[in-house]
Parts: sequence; structure tokens; C-alpha cells
Amino acid sequence: MPKGYTIQVVVELQAVTKRQAIEELVAAAAASPAVSNPKALLAAVQRRERLEGTGLGSGVAVPHAITSAVSELVLVFGRSSRGIPYGAVDRRLAHLVFLLAVPSRQVNQYLRALGAITRLMTRKTMHDRLLKLPTPSAIRRFLRQHLA
Repeated sequence: MPKGYTIQVVVELQAVTKRQAIEELVAAAAASPAVSNPKALLAAVQRRERLEGTGLGSGVAVPHAITSAVSELVLVFGRSSRGIPYGAVDRRLAHLVFLLAVPSRQVNQYLRALGAITRLMTRKTMHDRLLKLPTPSAIRRFLRQHLA
């Protein structure tokens, strides 16, 4: 992952649907100065989601988009203790949701970030730790350390 990107954290998502989860994560992303147009970001993520679902399985989803609505890589992590139906192949509810957005000039960083998230979440111990971390700052530190 590139240096200097922002990470927003939603410790407990209120969403009960995939659409609501994306809306909630985009609302959190709007707090970042890197997000110039939250409505355009939401539209880009929803458009990408319609092309192909981003539920990876094993309780993880990574909605993402390349968009001019952000000036640098933005990552928003949200956790849902109840789980969100995300249309994953394994039909498991998503408990860990990573929203990723990058401007079009950073496609390489986008691909590296998606790869880093995917690799991290295939390790059950890391997955389990993210489910248990208590605060946004602890989650942010964990992600910065393990997605570097």
C-alpha cells in the first residue's frame, strides 16, 4: 500500500444490506480530504458492484472503484458483528468490509492495495484479529502495519 493514504474506520456498521453498507462506508470516506465528491464516489462504487459483486467469501467484502471523486487512495474499513448478505460465492455473511477508491492515475496502487487486502484476509489469524480489535485507532494501526 502507498504511504500517506487515509484510513477511515467504522467499528460497527449499522447496515443490514450491501447497498446500505456501501452508503455507510462512503459517508465515512467523505471525512477524508481526499474525497472531493462523495456522491460521485458512491455512484462509482455502486456501478462497479453491479458489474461484478465484491463479496470475496469467508466473511469479507471489498467494494472498490477507480474514480475522479478521490485525489489519492482512500480505504474505509467497516465491521459488522451481525454480518451483511454480500452475495459471496460461499454465501457467508460479510463481517469485514473494505471500501477502496483510487483516482485513475493510480491504477497500480489500486491493484497492489486489492492484493494486499486479499492476502491479509486469507490468513485466518489476521481475519480473527480484525474481528476483535476494540477501537478505530487499534484497527487503523493494525491495517497500516499489515497492509504496508
